[in-house]
Amino acid sequence: MVSETDTLYIPLGPLDHIAPCNIPQSIIYLSLKQDQDPKDAFTYLHEGLRQTILHTPWLNGRVYLQSRDSPGWRPGQLEIRYNSIDHGRGSSETSELPLRFNELPKFTSFAELREAGFPLDVFDDEVLLWTSPFEPDFESGAEVFAAQANFLPGGCLLVLSIAPPVSDGTAMLSVIKSWADHCNSLLRAREHKTANGNQSPLPRPAGGVDRVALDTILAEARDSSKLLEFCDKNQASDSRHLLNDSAETNVTLGTSPNNYQESDMKPSIFYMSQAMYSELCKELASIQNATDVSGNDAICGFIWKSTLRAWAGVRTQQKADLGETATVAIPFDARPDLSHLLPADYLGNLNFEHILTLPLRTLISPETSIPWVAKMIRTNATRQAHKNDLLEAYNLLRSIPEYNSRHVQIRASRLSTRAPSVGILSPMVLPFNNTCFGEHLFANGGRPEAFRPMMGMCNRGYRTCFVIPRKQHGGIEFVMTLSKEERDFLQGDDEFSRYAFSVA
Repeated sequence: MVSETDTLYIPLGPLDHIAPCNIPQSIIYLSLKQDQDPKDAFTYLHEGLRQTILHTPWLNGRVYLQSRDSPGWRPGQLEIRYNSIDHGRGSSETSELPLRFNELPKFTSFAELREAGFPLDVFDDEVLLWTSPFEPDFESGAEVFAAQANFLPGGCLLVLSIAPPVSDGTAMLSVIKSWADHCNSLLRAREHKTANGNQSPLPRPAGGVDRVALDTILAEARDSSKLLEFCDKNQASDSRHLLNDSAETNVTLGTSPNNYQESDMKPSIFYMSQAMYSELCKELASIQNATDVSGNDAICGFIWKSTLRAWAGVRTQQKADLGETATVAIPFDARPDLSHLLPADYLGNLNFEHILTLPLRTLISPETSIPWVAKMIRTNATRQAHKNDLLEAYNLLRSIPEYNSRHVQIRASRLSTRAPSVGILSPMVLPFNNTCFGEHLFANGGRPEAFRPMMGMCNRGYRTCFVIPRKQHGGIEFVMTLSKEERDFLQGDDEFSRYAFSVA
């Protein structure tokens, strides 16, 4: 039995507290090789996760509200608590892993799911995952990491969740890849009949998870730049935008995930073929000074304009106010901008958020091109994401007296469907397709055949879109939360149909 003295604590940092708990979780679709036993596959998934947790033991911990008597406590402060591991007894110390085995009802097969485009509505969330990631209880402790291997004829739906206050999408991918690498290594050892020995892996260096060290580094970097002497009023405003302070904006937000009301919204999957994507990117040449506009900017511009064209089109008979302001919120990973300051392999949250507004009438006008919208997104992002602005925003966030979720959460995952606003989560460029769980057991070279976000029922009350990490070959998939009427509008819209079509 683990004593209280064996419990380790990691206080979460300012950026960890702006991640809303309704951020979509992950469904990985793995096809099994013919005649493979699901229980054999689960054995290797289980052992691979055990090895991963030996490297990163806090993954087997829980997230709690911090005790009032903790150093640096403030209302809403969270921390990870986990048990230390004796690496001489690593196998027994990690026997209770947050991974479950599940056999799905056999009314469908993996091949049939593939044929249908891997739709999101075949199985309920409660069937696919043993915990409730969208309703964390930080008083009693919420799992840092939870996973479930769901088997059906021909494949596995591997569902996993990392508590949003702990890690962002980039960090989550690192954890997934570590797990996959361990599984792959175990399978290779079996096939080549080689022994890995009994040596337990060393734990991940503390710099990878230490929020206190990161906080010190970022605070010192900010102080050394003497931003208070040089930041003008406009720059300070940009910093507040990066903070996602909803008290400073008129953007309409939905209720918290715990208080959502079911609506007629549902996530729909769309596909942009490689030819469509290439055509969209070619059109960027029609905009002056657009050499810095990325394909991701073009995708986000397309989604923003298309979604709000549908929003306004459906409401035409209700006399929608075209004088309103259209808003898009796009979280982004600040690692590239702050890489020279970061500890190696940092696995916490480093997401800030771009906010851009345009007159709704301008955005949805047939005279407004998608490349122009993409250029506006890039110009705004460049203006807001300067390193000094990021450091200043971080300093403002760490100075607030309490972590109140109504004021300091990323807005992209909780924009109300009642307003002309869209949140776009776009991890399109994450190298997800380099992940291999083992070609000796899984088909497709051991690589996932598809990735889908687990949107959760609570996300039906929010206008959230998710761009799926891009495959090495083929086009781009994305998920948009729409009503039936909005989906029907897009299917009949010439501009939308030119670049994308519905698949599920």
